[in-house]
Amino acid sequence: MSNTGVTFGGDILVYRNTGTDIAPVWESFAYASSHSYNGTTNMRQRVHKDDGGVTGTRPGRHEPATIGIQGLVSYDGVDFWTLDKLRKDRERIHLKYSGRPTGDTDMIEAVEDAGDKFYEAYGYINEVSREDPVEGDATYSATITLDGLPIEKEVV
Repeated sequence: MSNTGVTFGGDILVYRNTGTDIAPVWESFAYASSHSYNGTTNMRQRVHKDDGGVTGTRPGRHEPATIGIQGLVSYDGVDFWTLDKLRKDRERIHLKYSGRPTGDTDMIEAVEDAGDKFYEAYGYINEVSREDPVEGDATYSATITLDGLPIEKEVV
């Protein structure tokens, strides 16, 4: 039965497939502190002679969605260095935006359960940055622009 109630943000991660499409191996981005998903549809104006010049709007094309990742820079793990290499190599990556898998020992409140929804998509990293303050943790952020619409799936 799928999870119920409010989703705790700490239980949602972005994973990169390091395996194949047939046998995926999902690896999360290290020391992540926040993820975001942003989908946009362009709106177009519709005007015709019969409406007296009144402008209406209708949905047009979908803009490529973006996924944002923020986290702490580490000496190990998949973070700034991996993301920047993927960006520079223009590598198309296979992603999953979902809850934590069953058996995740870092689970905060809930793990994926049958019926929970998640996204799978392909995309390219188009922005990577990092901040290294004098008295604070070094952080990274990245934006991934999806190549096509994400596929909504359900945990079975």
